[in-house]
Amino acid sequence: MNDFDYEVMQRKRLARQAFHRKSGSKSKKCPMSTDHMTRKQWLERCGESVTYQLGKPMPWEEFKKMPVQIQKEYLLDMIRKYSTTASDLARLFGIGAPTVTKHCSSEEIGIKFSPGKKMPKDRREEFERLFLNEVEAEVEAPPPPAAEEPQDVVQAPLICQLDMSKAKPSSSGMEMTDFSMSFQGAINAEAVVNSIVAMLVPGAKVRLDVRCSVIA
Repeated sequence: MNDFDYEVMQRKRLARQAFHRKSGSKSKKCPMSTDHMTRKQWLERCGESVTYQLGKPMPWEEFKKMPVQIQKEYLLDMIRKYSTTASDLARLFGIGAPTVTKHCSSEEIGIKFSPGKKMPKDRREEFERLFLNEVEAEVEAPPPPAAEEPQDVVQAPLICQLDMSKAKPSSSGMEMTDFSMSFQGAINAEAVVNSIVAMLVPGAKVRLDVRCSVIA
């Protein structure tokens, strides 16, 4: 065996060893620095979140604060939906038409309006709804009625007055013929019925007269 064949044999042996060698984590997971971050740390890492509502009327100052690319998307969306002109956008922003024309024709936005172009009638109706919806949203809704605190039902104190003027003796002793009761407090029908039943003999025939006075 010459030196060349010996070197080839050694290289093959190393290749076979590398093929059967186990490497890497046994758990097959790659830990990251963000695995143990708290929610506060995540929010700080993500930065500020900004939301833009396209297709909605807004003041000119608020429109100017948006990035130029978002401004262009806003204008193109209005033109695509409603075929708006410079005058319509000026009304939308509450400014003059020349200001809108000058801003839209800038190099960053590059939108030009055709002179004499008018918005179609059907698009005009949809465009007017934007202002109606905006006005309705600004109207403050009446506050919901305050929920009444539940009042605990207090059992009416039982004031029982017995009128024994019509009682007459019998062979089995004294017998009750009339009685009267007065209740005061929050109405509790069960307490009233139980009080009346407790004063009567089971199976007795009665005539019940009701007189109720409501206390303000």
